[in-house]
Parts: sequence; C-alpha cells; structure tokens
Amino acid sequence: MPCDECHGDGSKVCWVCNGSGKRGEESCTQCDASGKERCDKCDSRGTKECETCEGKRQLLTYIQLKVEWTNNVEDHVVQQDSGLEADDLRSVTGKELFKNNQYLLYPLLGFPNQAISEASEKMVREHQSKYAQNARILQQKQQLDRSIRY
Repeated sequence: MPCDECHGDGSKVCWVCNGSGKRGEESCTQCDASGKERCDKCDSRGTKECETCEGKRQLLTYIQLKVEWTNNVEDHVVQQDSGLEADDLRSVTGKELFKNNQYLLYPLLGFPNQAISEASEKMVREHQSKYAQNARILQQKQQLDRSIRY
C-alpha cells in the first residue's frame, strides 16, 4: 500500500526550503539542495505495512454460511378404511414391505398394487420439482409399510 506521508514516492518536500533547494541565497543543508528529503514514515520505500495482515502478505478470510437441514416428509395412504387421518397413522406400527434410500429416487414401478405405483411416481416427481429448485436434495427415502389391522 502506498505510504500516506510521501504518497508512494519515498521522499517528501523538504520542510526547511519547501522544495526549492535553497534557504535564502544559500543551498539548503537539510535536503542537500535537492528540495526533497527521505520519508521517515516508510523508510523511503514508498509503501507502508498493511495493517490487516501486518506485512505478511497473507490474509485469512472466511464466509459465514448458514445451513438449514430440513426433512420434507410426505405420506400417501392406500385402502384406508379406518377413518383416521394420515397424520394419525404415522404412529401406527406395521410391517415394512419396501425401503429405498438414494440421492435421487426412482419411482416404485411395477408394484402389484397400481395405486401404490402411481402414488410413488407422483410423490417422487413432485418432491424433485418442489425442492430441487431452491434447495439441494442430499438424500431421498421411499418406504412402503403395511399397517396392522385391529
């Protein structure tokens, strides 16, 4: 960075002769008649030490990043005769028939129950179009359970 005192020149106007090199009729002894004298602030280098890195020419920077982890869960109920809401069925235990975890899922196609295949395809498609625009999908999980009947 250029020195504030000499503006990067390394020398400044002599304070005795104001840059003329003369003091009255005689040569200026302060600047040896040059009209300039050494800049003491930068030791005539013309630059000053950076206050941020203290002249080491290494600067540590960082970016403050806020990351939110969100699980977006959607349920689909097939052949539900109990009258319960889908939210109420989350606490019901049952037999796990199928489970798949991947970065991006493929729909569950060819399942014997066509309604399940269609629901899987719809949910995978909607999830990717809904969240891939403004978030990064790290993992998707598809699980098919059979609830125990009472």
